[in-house]
Amino acid sequence: IQLRHMGDRINRRTVQEGLRQEGRVALARLALFVFGRTQVLLRFLWNNRVL
Repeated sequence: IQLRHMGDRINRRTVQEGLRQEGRVALARLALFVFGRTQVLLRFLWNNRVL
């Protein structure tokens, strides 16, 4: 019975770490997307001499 409880705890910890890792990947993708869009916007404004 105790081994099963230990296995459940390990599984829960593994799932939590997996979700944390997915969150980091999603945040990194969002940051790269925003950075890319900002770069495009700045290039557009610079080419039109708005800045």
